[in-house]
Amino acid sequence: MKLVLDQWHTVFEEKLSTAASVKIISPSCSMFTMEILAKYNLLEKSEFITRFSLYDFFVKLSDLKALRLAVENGMRIFGVKHLHCKAYIFNDKEAIISSSNFTWGGMFRNHECGILFNNTEEINELLDYFSLLKNGAAPALSLTDCDKWEQELSFYKADILTPYMMPDYSKEVPVPMNESSTETN
Repeated sequence: MKLVLDQWHTVFEEKLSTAASVKIISPSCSMFTMEILAKYNLLEKSEFITRFSLYDFFVKLSDLKALRLAVENGMRIFGVKHLHCKAYIFNDKEAIISSSNFTWGGMFRNHECGILFNNTEEINELLDYFSLLKNGAAPALSLTDCDKWEQELSFYKADILTPYMMPDYSKEVPVPMNESSTETN
């Protein structure tokens, strides 16, 4: 296990350079980070769990054009409401859990902290969590979805907008609870 602090993009790209596949969980993305995956020919070999919130796209928290590029190149992308975690899994054998979104800011500008690990038991738990989110998510993003959402976004005006006024096409996935995670007070 290794602590990864600030500017962790160097560790991320090092892992991408030897990856045959990547699984990503992040509420947002940017064109810049999708182009990094494209540079390593990983779009077709990757899966991405994110949010399909039109508000996020409208205020540029996430980039719908980046998702379109990824879908055009074979990436399977799934939407989960209330998603906040960030995890990056390489070849189903190594992972980074980080505070960093899959964006330029998360890679280069922000102060971020993460943990790189390759313990088989922990990787398997993270893969199970990825599967739980993916299986409960909205159907994989299509180019038709991108077209529809771009059309919808063209009608919104910034001066009257709140997040609750715009659709979120993600699907709600229940948070798994166990005895140690339930609050009693």
